[in-house]
Amino acid sequence: MSKDVNRVELEGCLGVAPVIRVAPVTQKVMAQAPLYTNYSVRNGNDWETRSERHNLVFFDENAEKAKGLLQGTRLHIVGRLRTRKYQDRDTKLDKYITEVVVSSVQLVFRTVNSNQDDVQQPSAANG
Repeated sequence: MSKDVNRVELEGCLGVAPVIRVAPVTQKVMAQAPLYTNYSVRNGNDWETRSERHNLVFFDENAEKAKGLLQGTRLHIVGRLRTRKYQDRDTKLDKYITEVVVSSVQLVFRTVNSNQDDVQQPSAANG
């Protein structure tokens, strides 16, 4: 029998600095931020770059690490997908959102003379 896998691995840039707060039900520190990734699609003879937004959620020690991150910071994250339901404040309608619950976060540094990324977890991101 096969085993189900819920694993996401993304590398991209933060759209805004993470919003840090305390979760109302669990009273745990959490952070939320969008991560943008780019991909290319062919349009006739040309290539277009498009962006995809991923909603990240950080808990506990990863939320502490997220405190020092800024808009535009390049990250490599590993996590799992979670879909949750919430009620819109204005319309009172049920809505759904899919998020990436981050289990590992690393800063990515690009070197000027290289096409490769240097993935590191510097002391500034360790909380």
